[in-house]
Amino acid sequence: MSDMQTIAPFHDWIVTPEAVASLEQQGLVGRDEAGGFHLTLPGRQAIIEEIAILKSGEADALEGLDPSEVQVLKQLLRRISRKSQDRLDAVLR
Repeated sequence: MSDMQTIAPFHDWIVTPEAVASLEQQGLVGRDEAGGFHLTLPGRQAIIEEIAILKSGEADALEGLDPSEVQVLKQLLRRISRKSQDRLDAVLR
């Protein structure tokens, strides 16, 4: 579980034992002898498929924008995301 918690802060994910159990039951993650986690072959395939879907959606959304407009949009979206997360964190405290 600590392996998954290590990457979670970078994505605002909360990794629960229930979530890990669900991923294991689906065959998407496995455990090694030391108790760590790894993606199984089906888990890797699922991730690749999800990334392809997200990239395709992003390409559709950005169609018609020039590269400088895309950069500005991404910067603005990051700022909005950070501000929203900061406000959510303040409310949850």
